[in-house]
Amino acid sequence: MDVSLYETERWQKTARHEAAHAIVARHLGFKIGEIVVRHHPGDYFSGYAWCESDGHSPQERAAVAVAGAVAEEMVTQRREWAQGIYRLYIDWEPFLSPGDRRNLNLIMESAPVVATCPGIFMDMAADRARSILGNQWRELERIVGYLKQHHGCIELNDPHTKLATARLRKIHESAAQRRKLHQSAASQAPTPKPEPRPNIPAALGRLARRAAELWESGANYP
Repeated sequence: MDVSLYETERWQKTARHEAAHAIVARHLGFKIGEIVVRHHPGDYFSGYAWCESDGHSPQERAAVAVAGAVAEEMVTQRREWAQGIYRLYIDWEPFLSPGDRRNLNLIMESAPVVATCPGIFMDMAADRARSILGNQWRELERIVGYLKQHHGCIELNDPHTKLATARLRKIHESAAQRRKLHQSAASQAPTPKPEPRPNIPAALGRLARRAAELWESGANYP
């Protein structure tokens, strides 16, 4: 591949898209095999990030599936701000690749409950991916740099790409450590005492007895 292609916007966009899938997947504990960006005639680029999704929830798999589109949305949003145009939210769905859409359809088919409210499910997945990428954007840019360095292909078991492998491993270990600390803090937090519930039958009984007393005493009611 011509080295100048790595500087084109289309290559950068595709590399960023695939790196985002890998970043979110590794953060959530997915195993990653390789990240690839390919050049086709006519300056067309495609790519994929191979992830092992067995044992992960539909919510986690969906967050990985939309991560590439969310990364592109975040870049577009930043450009809008740089031009002085403030937009609170840019729709990420137009940035979904055909492969991303297929993956999302498979996820929803495997979880019928999710299919009943796909809009909410997809928005929650996008929010999760956005949160992870916002905290890991520098790492995403590093992975894009490694893709450029290794001619658009990072194989996680290849010793030549050990730096990229180490970065992705660090993302997973850092996320796991944060989850462990959060769980530890939650387990050590004092359990709040439940507020006493009013004994409605007893209160009604007291009210009835008082009414009977007033009736027997001949008290006048308003």
